[in-house]
This record gives sequence, C-alpha cells and structure tokens, in this order.
Amino acid sequence: MARSRFRTALAALTLLVALAAPAFAGGGSRVMVDTPDAAAAALAPGADLIVRAYDCGDATDAAIEARADGIVNGARKTIALKLMKTSQTGVYGLARQWPASGRWVLSFTPKRAYAATTIVRVEPSGPKATVRLANTKLVDVKMANKTIEAELRSRSS
Repeated sequence: MARSRFRTALAALTLLVALAAPAFAGGGSRVMVDTPDAAAAALAPGADLIVRAYDCGDATDAAIEARADGIVNGARKTIALKLMKTSQTGVYGLARQWPASGRWVLSFTPKRAYAATTIVRVEPSGPKATVRLANTKLVDVKMANKTIEAELRSRSS
C-alpha cells in the first residue's frame, strides 16, 4: 500500500515538473537569425542576415559569439564572424565573411548566463549565400560543437 502511494506521489511530482517546464522556456538567452526585410536592410545596409539577441524574451545588447564552420575542398575551416551593430537594441547585421564555395554552418551564442546556441545551415547560391531557415536549430551550448559537426557530416553525403 505504501509503495503504491509512493508511486502515485512520484508520478504526480513528475507530471508537475513536466507541466511547469514550459513556463520557464522563455527564459535564458538566445538568438534568432533571418534574412533582412526592407526595415532591417535599412538598419544594416549590406547585411546578408539579421541577427536578433534576446534575454528572457526581451531584446538585449549582449555580446554574441558568431562563427562560420565549414568544409572547403575537403578541409575543415572555422571563421570568427563580425556582427554590425545597428541603432536597435539586440539587432545586428551580418555580411557574408565565409567563402562562396564549400558547405557552411553558422553558429551564434549570446555571452550570457543560460544561453542557447543558434545553428543555421547556409546554402551556396552563386556569389550570395541564402539561409535555409528550416534548418535553423536552437541547441544547448554544450551540444553546439557536436551539432555543428553532425550538420556538416550530414551534408557531405
């Protein structure tokens, strides 16, 4: 009888934790990446991508570590990316700084507590690069490098 009550209490506690988790999901720091619309293009002339930083759901001017990881002619490359500040808090422009050849994955990590890394595949398209937003992932910072490697390997086949 006591064992049955313990199992019921444990199940109830597990359910409570599972239901409460989404309430905290808006917390932490993250980045959203998109192609610029007309308004964003005016904020960051020359930007191929717009990067927006959030902390607990609000725009933040947090520093962002941005890099491009790729494979060019069979060789692995990593390039630190420089973001352009704009007049809006938490909005940055990114001009392409990686070669047009090869396979590339971009990653963006806010330098804040409870940060998540945003990983974006980039597809070559002539002299420009386009972002396939369907391949954007938000991952735990600790898993970012493994996810980047998996993305690059999946594209090599």
